Formats: sequence, C-alpha cells, structure tokens
Amino acid sequence: MVVLVVGALAGCTRWSPNNVYGPPREVGRQLLGSPGIAESRSASLNAGFAGSARGGTAVGGLGAATESITLKHCVQKADVSFEQPYEVRPELRGRGFDIAGAVVLGLIGAAGLQSGFHDNSDGYDETSGTQSIVLGSAFIAAGVGLIAYSYGIVPRREPAIVPNQRRQWVEQRLVEASGCGLPGEAAAAAAAIPVVIQPQPPKDAAARLQELDKLRAAGAIDQADYERKRKEIIDGI
Repeated sequence: MVVLVVGALAGCTRWSPNNVYGPPREVGRQLLGSPGIAESRSASLNAGFAGSARGGTAVGGLGAATESITLKHCVQKADVSFEQPYEVRPELRGRGFDIAGAVVLGLIGAAGLQSGFHDNSDGYDETSGTQSIVLGSAFIAAGVGLIAYSYGIVPRREPAIVPNQRRQWVEQRLVEASGCGLPGEAAAAAAAIPVVIQPQPPKDAAARLQELDKLRAAGAIDQADYERKRKEIIDGI
C-alpha cells in the first residue's frame, strides 16, 4: 500500500483532455462593401525535342513555349461564419517518464542489493550490508509502484468523453459575387431564377367517375378495381 501511495505521489501519468475536431462548415456570411474584379493568372511551359539525320550527321533542336491565361472574377469581401463540431476525449500522457523512472529506480535498487549481499557474504560489515539491502529493496519497490500507478491506478480513473461541443469563428474572405458586368453574369442570374410550375387543377368527381366507367366498359379494369376506385372518388368529395 505504501508503495502505491509513493507511486501515486511521484507518478507523471495523467489524463489530459484532447480535442478531436470534425469538418468545419459555413453557417453564414455577411457581404462587405461593393463587388470588384480580381484577376488570376496561370502559366504553362511546353518543351519539345526534335532531331533528324542528314548525310550521317545527326541534327537536333530543343524548343520551348510558354502560355499565360488570365481569368477575371467578380469578388466581394465578406465576413464568413464557420462552425466546427468537436468532442473532448481523455488521453493518457506522461507514461514514458514513469517507465524511465521505474527503470532507473530498479537499476539503483539492484545495485544496492548486490552491494548488500556482497558485504554480508564477506562478513566485512553486516550492518552496512543490511542497510544496502533495505535501501535497494525500497528503490525496487518504488519502481514497481510507479509501474502499478501508471498501468493500474490511473487507467481506472478515466474521465468521461464530453461530446457535441462546437466552436464558432468568423473569417474575412473574398467570395464569388455578381454585379461587375462580366460576360456570363446575366446568364448565371437567369439560371438562378427559380422556375415555378403551376399545378394543374384536379378534375372534378363527375369527370373522374365518367372516365372510370369508360375503363370498365373497355375491359381495362375488373369489377373489384372499379368498385374500389369509385369508392375512393366518392369519399374524396
């Protein structure tokens, strides 16, 4: 018990919170100022080698060409709000220090035991040998206590996971906008206009019953289907 108490007081193994983050997502944006035109350039390098043989002599040449493309974008500053879920998970830390400490204590204890047994066997100083054995045993016990603390006591004290946490922040960014007069903006705006489809008014019950009679007369439905559909039409009036 004393060994475990010493290990608990001197041990370095601890539960520490570790935040595990999920993917961030945009939850809103506030446009700032007026839209403007921004340009982006991309360049590419094309290289080639050509050769031919004339009269036993090889002739070669190396050619290169560069291409540059400039793109214009309509952009606008905006305060973009983000949200990111995370949960707090406990994580064991400092166990390596306890293992290293236990090894050092064990080596010191082993050296003390060896010295004590040597003194007692030679009969040189039995009191000193006994003290060395006691101290060596105490060092070894302390090392065992550190291991017991790190692998036996601390894991049983694991705190609970704290789920469903969220962090929010705002970043100022350039976002795609409209209103700069660039080609294609009118078509994009037209494509963004929602198309509203007016629903057709339902047929009245009399017309539906007439169609049902025609289907029965033509043999398209049997009598059971006719009765069932007729009841549905009448119930819906």
